[in-house]
Amino acid sequence: VLPRGTMVTNASGAYGQSVSEHMFATMWALMKNLNRYASNQRDHQWQDEGPVLSPEGGIALIIGVGDIGSHFAQLAQSVGMRTFGVRRHADVPAKGIEKMYGFERLETNADRLGRLKSTAIVINAGRGDAIDPEALADALHNGRLHGAGLDVTEPEPLPAESPLWDEPHCLITPHVAGGNHLEKTSEHIIRIALTNVSRYAKQQELLNLVRY
Repeated sequence: VLPRGTMVTNASGAYGQSVSEHMFATMWALMKNLNRYASNQRDHQWQDEGPVLSPEGGIALIIGVGDIGSHFAQLAQSVGMRTFGVRRHADVPAKGIEKMYGFERLETNADRLGRLKSTAIVINAGRGDAIDPEALADALHNGRLHGAGLDVTEPEPLPAESPLWDEPHCLITPHVAGGNHLEKTSEHIIRIALTNVSRYAKQQELLNLVRY
Protein backbone atom coordinates (compact mmCIF):
# COMPACT_ATOMS: atom_id res chain seq x y z
CA VAL A 1 0.00 0.00 0.00
CA LEU A 2 3.03 2.29 0.28
CA PRO A 3 4.34 4.18 -2.74
CA ARG A 4 7.53 2.82 -4.28
CA GLY A 5 10.58 4.35 -2.63
CA THR A 6 8.93 4.86 0.77
CA MET A 7 11.44 4.38 3.59
CA VAL A 8 10.31 2.34 6.59
CA THR A 9 12.24 1.99 9.83
CA ASN A 10 11.61 -0.07 12.95
CA ALA A 11 12.44 0.11 16.66
CA SER A 12 15.01 -2.67 16.73
CA GLY A 13 17.17 -2.27 19.82
CA ALA A 14 14.39 -0.92 22.03
CA TYR A 15 13.14 -4.22 23.43
CA GLY A 16 16.30 -6.02 24.56
CA GLN A 17 16.04 -5.10 28.22
CA SER A 18 12.30 -5.68 28.58
CA VAL A 19 12.11 -9.05 26.84
CA SER A 20 15.36 -10.43 28.26
CA GLU A 21 14.35 -9.52 31.83
CA HIS A 22 10.99 -11.25 31.29
CA MET A 23 12.81 -14.36 30.04
CA PHE A 24 15.22 -14.19 32.98
CA ALA A 25 12.36 -13.95 35.48
CA THR A 26 10.61 -16.87 33.78
CA MET A 27 13.78 -18.96 34.01
CA TRP A 28 14.10 -18.30 37.74
CA ALA A 29 10.41 -19.01 38.38
CA LEU A 30 10.66 -22.40 36.66
CA MET A 31 13.96 -23.27 38.34
CA LYS A 32 12.48 -22.61 41.78
CA ASN A 33 8.98 -24.04 41.01
CA LEU A 34 7.40 -20.66 41.74
CA ASN A 35 4.69 -21.13 39.13
CA ARG A 36 3.57 -24.29 40.90
CA TYR A 37 3.61 -22.58 44.28
CA ALA A 38 1.47 -19.78 42.82
CA SER A 39 -1.03 -22.41 41.70
CA ASN A 40 -0.96 -23.97 45.18
CA GLN A 41 -1.63 -20.58 46.75
CA ARG A 42 -4.67 -20.10 44.53
CA ASP A 43 -5.95 -23.51 45.65
CA HIS A 44 -5.06 -22.85 49.33
CA GLN A 45 -2.61 -25.77 49.35
CA TRP A 46 0.48 -25.89 51.59
CA GLN A 47 2.59 -28.32 49.60
CA ASP A 48 6.30 -28.86 48.98
CA GLU A 49 6.96 -29.01 45.23
CA GLY A 50 10.28 -30.80 45.52
CA PRO A 51 13.80 -30.25 44.12
CA VAL A 52 14.80 -26.96 42.51
CA LEU A 53 17.60 -25.89 40.18
CA SER A 54 20.32 -23.25 40.22
CA PRO A 55 21.64 -21.42 37.15
CA GLU A 56 25.20 -21.43 38.49
CA GLY A 57 27.38 -23.67 36.32
CA GLY A 58 24.60 -24.23 33.79
CA ILE A 59 24.57 -23.49 30.06
CA ALA A 60 22.33 -20.97 28.34
CA LEU A 61 21.91 -21.87 24.65
CA ILE A 62 20.52 -18.78 22.96
CA ILE A 63 19.07 -19.24 19.48
CA GLY A 64 18.99 -15.91 17.68
CA VAL A 65 21.54 -13.55 19.13
CA GLY A 66 20.31 -10.06 18.39
CA ASP A 67 19.56 -7.31 20.86
CA ILE A 68 17.33 -9.51 23.03
CA GLY A 69 19.57 -12.57 22.92
CA SER A 70 22.65 -10.55 23.82
CA HIS A 71 20.87 -8.89 26.75
CA PHE A 72 19.73 -12.27 28.06
CA ALA A 73 23.23 -13.71 27.68
CA GLN A 74 24.66 -10.95 29.85
CA LEU A 75 22.04 -11.60 32.52
CA ALA A 76 22.81 -15.33 32.37
CA GLN A 77 26.53 -14.71 32.74
CA SER A 78 25.88 -12.53 35.80
CA VAL A 79 24.57 -15.57 37.68
CA GLY A 80 27.35 -17.93 36.66
CA MET A 81 26.03 -19.49 33.46
CA ARG A 82 28.05 -20.29 30.36
CA THR A 83 26.54 -18.80 27.21
CA PHE A 84 26.47 -20.36 23.75
CA GLY A 85 24.82 -18.54 20.87
CA VAL A 86 23.35 -19.64 17.53
CA ARG A 87 22.96 -17.14 14.71
CA ARG A 88 22.97 -17.00 10.92
CA HIS A 89 26.49 -15.55 10.77
CA ALA A 90 28.51 -17.42 13.37
CA ASP A 91 31.57 -15.27 12.72
CA VAL A 92 29.81 -12.17 14.08
CA PRO A 93 30.39 -11.86 17.85
CA ALA A 94 27.80 -10.62 20.35
CA LYS A 95 28.20 -9.20 23.81
CA GLY A 96 27.63 -11.81 26.50
CA ILE A 97 28.16 -14.82 24.21
CA GLU A 98 31.07 -17.13 25.04
CA LYS A 99 30.84 -19.32 21.92
CA MET A 100 28.91 -18.76 18.70
CA TYR A 101 27.59 -21.39 16.28
CA GLY A 102 25.73 -21.33 12.96
CA PHE A 103 22.17 -22.57 12.42
CA GLU A 104 23.49 -25.57 10.51
CA ARG A 105 24.46 -27.10 13.87
CA LEU A 106 20.79 -27.43 14.90
CA GLU A 107 18.72 -30.54 14.25
CA THR A 108 14.97 -30.75 13.58
CA ASN A 109 12.60 -29.37 16.22
CA ALA A 110 11.61 -32.65 17.87
CA ASP A 111 15.23 -33.85 17.81
CA ARG A 112 16.35 -30.67 19.56
CA LEU A 113 13.97 -31.31 22.45
CA GLY A 114 15.08 -34.94 22.58
CA ARG A 115 18.71 -33.94 22.92
CA LEU A 116 18.09 -31.78 25.99
CA LYS A 117 18.68 -33.00 29.54
CA SER A 118 15.70 -33.63 31.80
CA THR A 119 16.83 -30.62 33.85
CA ALA A 120 16.61 -28.29 30.83
CA ILE A 121 14.24 -25.33 30.64
CA VAL A 122 12.97 -24.10 27.27
CA ILE A 123 12.03 -20.43 27.00
CA ASN A 124 10.43 -18.86 23.92
CA ALA A 125 9.85 -15.12 23.67
CA GLY A 126 10.63 -14.82 19.97
CA ARG A 127 8.42 -16.65 17.46
CA GLY A 128 5.61 -18.98 18.40
CA ASP A 129 6.31 -21.35 15.49
CA ALA A 130 9.90 -21.88 16.63
CA ILE A 131 8.71 -24.71 18.88
CA ASP A 132 6.33 -27.55 18.01
CA PRO A 133 3.65 -27.28 20.75
CA GLU A 134 2.74 -30.97 20.55
CA ALA A 135 6.36 -32.09 20.87
CA LEU A 136 6.87 -29.68 23.76
CA ALA A 137 3.73 -30.83 25.58
CA ASP A 138 4.78 -34.46 25.17
CA ALA A 139 8.29 -33.77 26.48
CA LEU A 140 6.93 -31.94 29.53
CA HIS A 141 4.25 -34.53 30.27
CA ASN A 142 6.78 -37.37 30.19
CA GLY A 143 9.35 -35.59 32.34
CA ARG A 144 11.93 -35.13 29.61
CA LEU A 145 12.18 -31.41 30.44
CA HIS A 146 12.16 -29.57 33.77
CA GLY A 147 9.98 -26.80 32.40
CA ALA A 148 9.01 -24.42 29.62
CA GLY A 149 8.27 -20.70 29.60
CA LEU A 150 6.22 -19.40 26.67
CA ASP A 151 5.48 -15.76 25.94
CA VAL A 152 4.65 -16.58 22.32
CA THR A 153 2.71 -19.51 20.86
CA GLU A 154 1.45 -20.77 17.53
CA PRO A 155 -1.32 -19.87 17.11
CA GLU A 156 -2.06 -16.92 19.37
CA PRO A 157 -4.01 -16.93 21.58
CA LEU A 158 -3.08 -20.47 22.57
CA PRO A 159 -6.19 -22.65 21.92
CA ALA A 160 -8.15 -23.50 25.07
CA GLU A 161 -7.80 -27.22 24.32
CA SER A 162 -3.99 -27.12 24.25
CA PRO A 163 -2.51 -29.48 26.88
CA LEU A 164 0.11 -26.84 27.63
CA TRP A 165 -2.46 -24.86 29.65
CA ASP A 166 -2.76 -27.69 32.17
CA GLU A 167 0.91 -28.65 32.24
CA PRO A 168 2.26 -27.79 35.73
CA HIS A 169 5.77 -27.44 34.35
CA CYS A 170 4.76 -24.81 31.77
CA LEU A 171 4.56 -21.08 32.51
CA ILE A 172 2.56 -19.14 29.91
CA THR A 173 2.32 -15.37 29.48
CA PRO A 174 0.21 -13.72 26.72
CA HIS A 175 2.91 -12.13 24.54
CA VAL A 176 3.66 -9.38 27.06
CA ALA A 177 7.46 -9.56 27.37
CA GLY A 178 7.85 -6.64 24.97
CA GLY A 179 5.26 -4.01 24.17
CA ASN A 180 5.34 -0.87 26.30
CA HIS A 181 5.10 -2.59 29.67
CA LEU A 182 8.50 -1.24 30.71
CA GLU A 183 8.69 2.56 30.68
CA LYS A 184 12.27 2.46 29.45
CA THR A 185 11.13 0.68 26.27
CA SER A 186 8.99 3.67 25.27
CA GLU A 187 11.93 5.96 25.97
CA HIS A 188 14.13 3.85 23.68
CA ILE A 189 11.52 3.92 20.89
CA ILE A 190 11.15 7.69 21.12
CA ARG A 191 14.93 8.13 21.09
CA ILE A 192 15.26 5.97 17.96
CA ALA A 193 12.45 7.88 16.23
CA LEU A 194 13.88 11.30 17.10
CA THR A 195 17.33 10.23 15.95
CA ASN A 196 15.90 9.15 12.60
CA VAL A 197 13.95 12.39 12.17
CA SER A 198 17.19 14.29 12.74
CA ARG A 199 19.12 12.05 10.33
CA TYR A 200 16.38 12.41 7.71
CA ALA A 201 16.49 16.21 7.99
CA LYS A 202 20.26 16.08 7.50
CA GLN A 203 19.89 13.64 4.56
CA GLN A 204 21.85 11.00 6.46
CA GLU A 205 21.26 7.25 6.26
CA LEU A 206 18.43 6.15 8.56
CA LEU A 207 18.88 3.67 11.39
CA ASN A 208 16.97 0.36 11.37
CA LEU A 209 15.96 0.79 7.74
CA VAL A 210 13.68 -2.06 6.64
CA ARG A 211 14.81 -3.70 3.41
CA TYR A 212 11.98 -4.87 1.16
